[in-house]
Amino acid sequence: MSRSLLTRARREDRRTVLPDLVAEATDPLAGAEEAAHAAAGAVQIMYWQDQFLEALYLVETVLRLHGRAKHGPARLNLWLDVPALAAAQYAGIVPHAGIGRLSAVTPSDSPLAERLEWLATAVTERPLPELLPGPPTCRKPVGSLTDRETRLLDSPYSALGPADRRSLWLGLERANRFDLAAGLHQQDAPRDFTAAMWLAGCYLDCDDLAGAEESLLSARELFTPLDYSDILPPVAPLQPLLRQALTPRVVDAYLHQPLPY
Repeated sequence: MSRSLLTRARREDRRTVLPDLVAEATDPLAGAEEAAHAAAGAVQIMYWQDQFLEALYLVETVLRLHGRAKHGPARLNLWLDVPALAAAQYAGIVPHAGIGRLSAVTPSDSPLAERLEWLATAVTERPLPELLPGPPTCRKPVGSLTDRETRLLDSPYSALGPADRRSLWLGLERANRFDLAAGLHQQDAPRDFTAAMWLAGCYLDCDDLAGAEESLLSARELFTPLDYSDILPPVAPLQPLLRQALTPRVVDAYLHQPLPY
C-alpha cells in the first residue's frame, strides 16, 4: 500500500497525498515496514510545509506502534531521528526533549537507538544545522582544483560530455570555488544535486536570491532517491541558510508539481 501512495506522491500534489500517508503510517493493522516507509515519506512532505512538530509526533506514534518489529522503523535506515532535530531548530522543542520522546519508544538494541544516543551527546557539542541533513559547504575554506578539473575548466564547456560536466561541477563544489562556478552557471545549470545545493548557498551568502532560486530549481531535477520512500530532498527546508531561498516558485516546484523521478 505505501509503495503505491509514495508513487502517487511523486505524480500528484504532495499535500493531497499526505493525509493518506499519515493514515497508512499510523494504522495499527498496517505492516511495520510499510508503515515505516509511509512515515518517512510523510515527514519529508511535512518539512516542506513547516510541520516540524507534526513530523516528530508522527514518528513517535509509528515507533510506538511498530518499533519492535523485525523490519520496523527502528531498524530501517530512514532518517527517523531527524524530526527531533528539526523540531528543536524550528519549533522551539528542547533538543533532548525531542530525542527523549523518540528514545522512549525505540528498542534499545536497534540502530535508531544507537543514533539517538549519539545525538543526545552531539547536540551539546555541535550546532543543530551541522547535524541536520546537508549542512552547507559554501563557507568552508577555498581549495584548489585537481589537474584534471583544471583541464576540464579550461576546455570549451560545449565540448564536455555529461560525465565530465558533472566532474567539473563536483570539483568546484569540493574546492568551494564559487568565483569560477558563478561564471560557469551563466552557461549551464549544475550537473549534480550536491553542487546545486552548494551553489544556492553561495548565492545566498552574496545576497543573490535569484541565483539561489535557480540553483534550487536545478537541484530538483538532479535529486536521486536512495529509497522508494524518498519523495522530497529535505536539505533546503531544514538548513537555515537555504530556507531563505524557499520562494513561492521553489515551493510550488517541489511540493505541488509532478516530480521527475
